[in-house]
Amino acid sequence: MKIKAGFVLEKLGSSYLAVATGEAAKSFQGLVRMNETGAFMWNIVKDSDKTAEELAEALSKEYDAPTEVLLRDAKQFEKQLREAGILE
Repeated sequence: MKIKAGFVLEKLGSSYLAVATGEAAKSFQGLVRMNETGAFMWNIVKDSDKTAEELAEALSKEYDAPTEVLLRDAKQFEKQLREAGILE
């Protein structure tokens, strides 16, 4: 998974918002709200193509949680961004 060009992540208080800019804003007028973990995952996949498994591995270096939980979270993150049309 990789974030499409034209999407940026902004911090607003304790939340993070993914928004479209430029050409991407013509086809995506919403926003996606996420927490700090979501922002961590976003920053991993914003510039490089990663699988859910690779994302879970990166999460394991940052967070103390069971591997199956991290993989589930990575897959859910991918699903939500794919459904929103944010992934390439």
